[in-house]
Amino acid sequence: MLRRKVKWQYSHDYSPPAPVVVITLAARAKAKALVDTGADVTVISKAKADESGISKQPPVSLIFMRSHDYTGLAPVFEATLQLGHKKIEITPVIATIGDEAILGRDVLNKFVIVLDGPNERINLS
Repeated sequence: MLRRKVKWQYSHDYSPPAPVVVITLAARAKAKALVDTGADVTVISKAKADESGISKQPPVSLIFMRSHDYTGLAPVFEATLQLGHKKIEITPVIATIGDEAILGRDVLNKFVIVLDGPNERINLS
């Protein structure tokens, strides 16, 4: 559990504005991550996986992935993700996506999340 509540503002890079948080991968690479309650798993960009060193190890498995511009197999790696003060061992999918990660329910289910749409804030605890 987080030691305290962590708050972020929604990102206006999306229309309508969307909940985005900052994560740290393998204690090396920071990335913005879209909070996506519809995503089963967390997806990290190939560029951020390379920057953090995650992709230097062999993948633990391959999964079938479908997105708006890709359908096929994608590698899954073991990694440590930090969100606020909490470190979590995860198995993210690595894919050719934009710079932002997609934070899926594999991570989100470990937190109490409040999406305050009218005030464009997200709180995690």
